[in-house]
Amino acid sequence: MAETPKRARAPRPARQDPAAAVLGVVDTAAVAARLRVSPQAVQQWVSGTTSGPKALREPAGVLNGGFVWPESALDAAKTERELGRAAPPSD
Repeated sequence: MAETPKRARAPRPARQDPAAAVLGVVDTAAVAARLRVSPQAVQQWVSGTTSGPKALREPAGVLNGGFVWPESALDAAKTERELGRAAPPSD
């Protein structure tokens, strides 16, 4: 009997923390989802293990045991990453 092909799973939507939505901050998971990187990459930026967007190097605080940043920092980081990708190579 022929096997039926498995269907690919749809990506999970970013977790939305109700407290974060009220406070106007984003957590590590939301930053990772919006910048299309892993949560581990965001944690490495914070720890200084790897370089990342300047706007995300210093978290604004801790909420429910995780780092949070203001929405404006995420917007700045996204712009910084887009400009970095679009910048011509320097000689």
